[in-house]
Amino acid sequence: MAEITEKKEEQLPLREMPGITKISYFGALIDRLHYFWFDGPDKYFADRARKYNSTVFRTNMPPTPPGFPGDPRVVILLDSKSFRTLFDNSLVDTSNVLGGHYMVSTDFTGGFRVLSYLDTAEDQHTRLKSYVQHLFMLNARRWLPEIRRAVEETWDKLQGQLPEAKANDAFGSCVFNFLSRTLLGRDPLEPGPASVGEEGASLCLKWLAPQLAPGVNLGLPHPLEELVFHTFPWPYWTVKKNHQKLYDFFKTYGGKALDIAEDEYGVPKEEAIHNLIFMFGLNAVAGFSLYLPTMLRYVANQGSKLHYRLAEEARNAIKEKGDLNFEALNAMPLIKSVAYEALRIQPPVPRQYARARKDLIVESHEARFLVKKGELMCGYQPFAMRDPKLFDRPTEFVPDRFVGEEGEKLLERVWWSNGPETEAATPHNKQCPGKDIVVLTGRMVLAVLFSKFDTLTVRSPTESKVVITSLTPKM
Repeated sequence: MAEITEKKEEQLPLREMPGITKISYFGALIDRLHYFWFDGPDKYFADRARKYNSTVFRTNMPPTPPGFPGDPRVVILLDSKSFRTLFDNSLVDTSNVLGGHYMVSTDFTGGFRVLSYLDTAEDQHTRLKSYVQHLFMLNARRWLPEIRRAVEETWDKLQGQLPEAKANDAFGSCVFNFLSRTLLGRDPLEPGPASVGEEGASLCLKWLAPQLAPGVNLGLPHPLEELVFHTFPWPYWTVKKNHQKLYDFFKTYGGKALDIAEDEYGVPKEEAIHNLIFMFGLNAVAGFSLYLPTMLRYVANQGSKLHYRLAEEARNAIKEKGDLNFEALNAMPLIKSVAYEALRIQPPVPRQYARARKDLIVESHEARFLVKKGELMCGYQPFAMRDPKLFDRPTEFVPDRFVGEEGEKLLERVWWSNGPETEAATPHNKQCPGKDIVVLTGRMVLAVLFSKFDTLTVRSPTESKVVITSLTPKM
């Protein structure tokens, strides 16, 4: 009995969930304007955390009624301890909540609920994720050479576009190209009856735009964006032509990748096509178009001292190993650390949603809170991974944060991939199956950059857009 009493005394206090309690369409609209227009997400969450004196609270999240159906009230998780609740699939259900309480029409995905919208308890989730992981492993030997080829092409292209080299567009195309060459064995630039040429990435983004627009800031003039994109959902027919081009490309050149889905995993080819389109579009083109330019912006802003260290490391490793191969990349610990630090400080997918499978207790660092079955929770990764309980100087970009034995241990606290970086993606969790490819690509982008150039400078017209203004060639 003594032991039981002692454990109870150690428990954090159970506190009533602070924040809004009733649905108000007017209140939801005002909150939406603050989220997108007056404040931006960081200030929106920080102001409410101060107001409620808590990193766990309930507030409205976009998209909002009446244009978008559903309850906009969401339980927000801002600290690292409460955020980890979202990784426990015995506690949370992730079906149909990729973008929050509102799910876009399956017209955009051929009538199928694609992998990102499925919960781990669904058999189709297991089949589809197993298929994707098998496809990745089957082409393991092709990843590095194809990534390197595409990255080198991209840096050559960007150099030719100075002083107005648009990094987001260039790296979106880079990723579409190497994914297609690796997984489909098809170069999208080759001519053919269903070739997409240079349009692959832009087709993906045009098709994605109306799906993502209700919950993100597109960088357009605020009044236009609020009226056109945040008030009502855009219908599928507005992007049907772009979607059809992508569909024709994957159907025509999917070949073995589609046969594997049907023959080995029981996934119909039609369903596999739409899952590949979604994976290429959202997980790859959209994600990389944010991650890689953001990483370059942080590196550029660190100045020439860091550039010198990165260049020295890349060139010495390539010289020692004889080529830019896996051995050389593994001899670049600072470059690897920078790739991870960019993912930590500004993850490409900042919000993670899940519903409570049952009544459950969420713990912050200061208190416990009851979350009722069916309530929607949203973890905001930029705050969770800048938690001072996890990292020293959490709001600073520290290039060598993950260097050395102690630095490597910190990777367990990096969750950009929907789970700790030290854990593996499996068919039974929601961790990104391509997480290792993402980090590998970030490392390759830096290795190629600093094998060719001494320094770079950039400007950011908006927080998410990066323009490379100069590259100093290797002396």
